Amino acid sequence: KYYKSINKLKSHYSFLVSNTSAVVLLSKKCNQEFDEIVKPFSPQCITCSIPNPNTYLIPSDDTFKKENIVLFVGRLSANEKNPMRLLKVWEKIYKSHKEWKLIFVGEGDALDDMKSYILNRNLERVEFHGRRPDVDDYYRKADFICLTSNFEGWGMTLTEGMSFGCIPFTFDNYGAASEIIDDGVNGCLIPPFDLKIYSGRLSELMCNEQRRTCMSRSAMKKVKSFNISVVGDKWDELFSKVCKEDKNY
Repeated sequence: KYYKSINKLKSHYSFLVSNTSAVVLLSKKCNQEFDEIVKPFSPQCITCSIPNPNTYLIPSDDTFKKENIVLFVGRLSANEKNPMRLLKVWEKIYKSHKEWKLIFVGEGDALDDMKSYILNRNLERVEFHGRRPDVDDYYRKADFICLTSNFEGWGMTLTEGMSFGCIPFTFDNYGAASEIIDDGVNGCLIPPFDLKIYSGRLSELMCNEQRRTCMSRSAMKKVKSFNISVVGDKWDELFSKVCKEDKNY
C-alpha cells in the first residue's frame, strides 16, 4: 500500500510539473519534500513556497482583555480536525484550572460524539457556540487558539488568532506548522500526537500570566510576516520569474 501510494503521488507530481510553469507549495518543508520526489525526473521544474496570507488586519492596539479561554475554531470533523483530542487534553487539566473554560466555534460530524464524551466523563466548562460570523470577538478574548488535526495545509485559524494575541498550539505534523510557530517563542509545537505533552505545556502556560503576555506579543509580531502585502509580493516575484523564463509570455 505504501509503495502504491508513493507511485501514485509521483505520477500526480509528474503530471503537475509537465503541465505548469511553476509549482507553489505552502511551506519550505513541503517544498523540500516535493523536490526530493520531482527532481529526478524534472530537474528544471520551478518550485517555491508561498504561505497563505493572513487576511485579518492586525489591530493597532496590541493589548486585549483576555478572559482565560482556550479556543478552537474550525470544522468539528473527526477525520481531519479531530477536535476530540482537545477534549481529552482538557480532561487532563481542567480540574487544576477552575477559572478557565474551553470554547468550540464551529460545526461538524464530531459534535454529537463530543457532547456524549463530555456527558459520560462529567467534563466541566466546555461550551459549543456553533458557526459564528463574529469570530474575531472570540480571538480577542481567548488566550490560546488550539488545533489537534490529523493533517493540515496551513492552519489559518492559527494565524487569525495570532493577529489578536492568541498563543497558537498545534501538532508538528505538517510542513507549515514550524513556519507559523517558533516553538516556545510565539506558540507551541507538540510532537504528534502526544496528548500528555500537549496538556502539560498548555497547563504550564495557563499558570503563568507573565509568560503568556510575552508569547502573545511575540505571536502578534510573527504574524506580520504573513501580511497579505508581504505574501502578494512573493506572488509578484514568482510571476516575474515565470514570464522571464517562458518565452511564450
